[in-house]
This record gives sequence, C-alpha cells and structure tokens, in this order.
Amino acid sequence: MAMDGSDRGENMDPANTYAVVTMLATLLCVPTALLLEGATVKGAWAAAIATPGMTEAKLAATLALSGWFHYTNNEFAYKVLGLVSPVAQAVGNTAKRVVILVASSLAFATPMTPLGVAGSAIALAGVLGYSLVQQAEQEKVKAKAAKKTTSE
Repeated sequence: MAMDGSDRGENMDPANTYAVVTMLATLLCVPTALLLEGATVKGAWAAAIATPGMTEAKLAATLALSGWFHYTNNEFAYKVLGLVSPVAQAVGNTAKRVVILVASSLAFATPMTPLGVAGSAIALAGVLGYSLVQQAEQEKVKAKAAKKTTSE
C-alpha cells in the first residue's frame, strides 16, 4: 500500500516509504559528498579528534547516534502523519518547537530575555498560523475537487 492509498507495492506504508527514500538518498548523497567534500571532512575529523577527551571511536559513535536519532525522529513523524489529521500534526509540531526552545534554554543555561521570549512567541505563532491556513486552503481545494467529481 502506497502513501496515497493505492496498491503500488508490498508493505509500502509511510514508515517503509521513508526508509526506502532514506536509503536511496544515502546511496546517492554519500559518494557525492565524499567526492566533493572529502578533504574538508578529513580536516574536520582531525580537528574534532584533537579536542580533549574526544577519540575516533567516541566521534564515530556520536555521529552514528546523531544520525539514528534524526532518522527515527523523521520516521515517527511519518507514522504520526498517518494517524492524525494534518491540523493536529501542525499543532503538535508547533508544540515540539516550544519544548525544544525551552529545553535548549534550560540545558545550555541561556537566559531568555523578555524580547527573546516575545520573538520566539511571535515566530511560533507564525508557524502555527501558517500551518493552519495552509491546511484550510488544502481542505478548500479538496472540497472543490470532490464537488466537481460528484457533479460530473
């Protein structure tokens, strides 16, 4: 089952679709990145290893874990999209951004000035508003298409 509901392949739910797209992107991007940025990566790797307390194994593990967490975050986002309405997903995504802002401020002991709080609130309200307006427009288009289909 494909993401659009049609039967295009076996076991192609949103999570599997994301996995396949990620694997294909990795196969295309890693060789290209190594070809174009190999020397830069070597230098950056050496600079990172030169940092006190950092070893090659620790750096490799950190990079692997970072990639894994990023992948699982996006895979869960695909799964959630299949379970909730787009509006609920937009609200949840906005709430996630608030949690990240607050957690980052606490974890890095960065005080948020009133101006910073106001700016963050405006940005978050904008993201939420944009998501809701975009969803409303998509619903209008779908309703118009459905009306057209039923009148034919």
